[in-house]
Amino acid sequence: MLDRLAADSACVADLEAQILHLQNSISTLRAERNPAQERLNSYHYPVLTLPNEITSEVFVHFLSDYPICPPLTGIHSPTVFTHVCGRWREIAVGPPGLWSLISLTSFAIAFELQVEILDLWLSRSCSCPLSINVVDSASSASAILTRLHTGSTTDV
Repeated sequence: MLDRLAADSACVADLEAQILHLQNSISTLRAERNPAQERLNSYHYPVLTLPNEITSEVFVHFLSDYPICPPLTGIHSPTVFTHVCGRWREIAVGPPGLWSLISLTSFAIAFELQVEILDLWLSRSCSCPLSINVVDSASSASAILTRLHTGSTTDV
C-alpha cells in the first residue's frame, strides 16, 4: 500500500508540473497574441461606415438589371452580401427589390434546397413584383411555380 501511495504522489506531482508548464506556455502565447489582436482591432473598414441606405443601394446596383435574373446562390446572387458580415446581412435582407428577380435552374442545386431558398427569397421580396426565370424541366418548373405567391408575380 505504501508503494501505491508513493506512486500516486509521484504521479500527481508529475501532472502538476505538466500543468504548470502548460499554463506558462498559454501565458506566453497570450502575450504574443495581444499585440496582434490590438493591431487587428485598430483596423478601420471605411465601407462599414457608410449609412445603411447607401450600402443598400450599392447592393441593388451590384445585381444585373431586369430582365436578367440572378441565381439563387453564388457570386452573382444577393445571398453573397449575407455572408460578408453581420451588418451586411442585416442590410441585405431589408430591400425587397434585391430579392424580386429570381433565376431557377435544376442543375445548380438540389430541388429541395431550391424550394427552401425560394421560400426565403419570396419572404424577403415582400409584395414586390417578381420576375422569375425558370430553366428546368416542365415537371420541376410546375412544382416550383406552385410555391409562388399568387398575385405577386408580374413576369414568369
